[in-house]
Amino acid sequence: MKWSELPPPWQGCWEEGWAAYRAGSLFIGAVVTDSDGRSVGRGRNHYNDCDALPFQVRHNQLAHAELNALLWLSPKPAAVHDYHIYTLVEPCPLCMGAIYMSGVRAVHYAARDPWAGSTDMLGKTPYLSRKPVKVFAPELPELETAVAAMGVCCEIRDRPDVPSVVIEALRGILPQAVALGERLAAERLPLRWRAEGWEACQVFEQLVELV
Repeated sequence: MKWSELPPPWQGCWEEGWAAYRAGSLFIGAVVTDSDGRSVGRGRNHYNDCDALPFQVRHNQLAHAELNALLWLSPKPAAVHDYHIYTLVEPCPLCMGAIYMSGVRAVHYAARDPWAGSTDMLGKTPYLSRKPVKVFAPELPELETAVAAMGVCCEIRDRPDVPSVVIEALRGILPQAVALGERLAAERLPLRWRAEGWEACQVFEQLVELV
C-alpha cells in the first residue's frame, strides 16, 4: 500500500501519530470528520509532552488522541450526529466515554487493542444503550500491522525493563506486528527516522515495505 492509497482521514491520523512519537508520546492520532468527510478536528497523544493547543490536554495520562480531537467540537455542532471519528488504535474506556458523550455516532479504528480497547462498552449499561453509535473495525491489514508495530516499539521504549502485558495481549492476535515492533525497537529504526527528519508518509511506506 502506498501513502497515496491511504484514505485522507487515515493519513491525518498517521501524521498525528508520527508527531506524537517525535515528541516522545504514544503513537496514536485521531481525526474527526463532518458529514461531507472533511476534517474538522485532529488530535494526538500528549502523554509525555506539552506541545498542544491551549484547549487540549497535554503532559497528562488523560492526554489521549481521541479526546484532543473531540475538543475541537466546541460549541457542539448541530450536525454532530453525522460526524465520524477515526483513530489509529481501538479507543480505551476514557475515549469511548468521551466519544459517546460528544454526540459523534461513528467510530473507525485502524488497529485492535486487546488490552485496553473498549468498543465493547457499548450496550453494557442503560445509558450506553441509548445512542446508536456504529463501530467500524480495522479494514486495512497493512495499516493495522504498521500501527500495532509502532505501538509495540513505544511500549518497549517507555518500559524497556518491564515485561509488557500490553505486548503479550497483542501477540495473541497480531504476532507479525509484535515481531516487527520488536525489530523496530531493537534496531532503533523509528529513532533514526526521527533524527533524520522523516515525514509521516515516508515512515508509513517504509513500515508497509517491512511488513
